[in-house]
Amino acid sequence: MQKHHREIKIECTHCKNSKIVSFTNDDDNLYNNFKISKISRLNRIVFSLFCKKCNTKRPNIFLDDKLVFDQDNLKICSNCNLPISLQRLESLPGTNLCTASCVEKVDKISKILPLPPTLPEKEKIGRCGHQMEVRYGKHGWFLGCSKFPSCRNTKEL
Repeated sequence: MQKHHREIKIECTHCKNSKIVSFTNDDDNLYNNFKISKISRLNRIVFSLFCKKCNTKRPNIFLDDKLVFDQDNLKICSNCNLPISLQRLESLPGTNLCTASCVEKVDKISKILPLPPTLPEKEKIGRCGHQMEVRYGKHGWFLGCSKFPSCRNTKEL
């Protein structure tokens, strides 16, 4: 059986410095470079990567030359606060969950938790001027900025 070679490219949004990591589907290179076992877990490393040349912490990530995470337009999962890939957003427009496992977790939680509160009209725009979203965290429902993680504006509901 022939191994399918793939590449992850991490490109700095500031200086365009880039790093390419090649791997096969059954390769340890993913774990050695990123400490993840599956490509679907790539969103777990987005906030920890930084450019070694200019020290900027906002890289764009490409998989096989396709943009996966665009730092200027990150949409964040309402369940785990990790970024949602562009491919998932294309296939499921309007989704607010990053993976099928988050969907399953939300389904389980929804049987236990009350429905999320509606967003009050006066709370739609945060201090930074961006849209606020209703999110669930370890302390319950809250408002969070749609531009998270670049803006960490939150408010209790």
